[in-house]
Amino acid sequence: MSPDSIETHKKFAEEYGITFPLIADENNAVRKLYDSGRITYLIDKNGVIRYIQEGVPKNRKFLKQIKKLN
Repeated sequence: MSPDSIETHKKFAEEYGITFPLIADENNAVRKLYDSGRITYLIDKNGVIRYIQEGVPKNRKFLKQIKKLN
């Protein structure tokens, strides 16, 4: 989830071959419910958090973590 637009998410997913849904929070409604700062969570199909990154992760590093789930 990020404040990026749905269109930006679509382009990102196409560029990196991502097939799972990305969530757009363009008005930061969800973010306002939580603490400030940027944290990335990778959650598997069973709802288990498999990876946490404070700040914005590097795309290649994050994609490696995604591939580990498969």
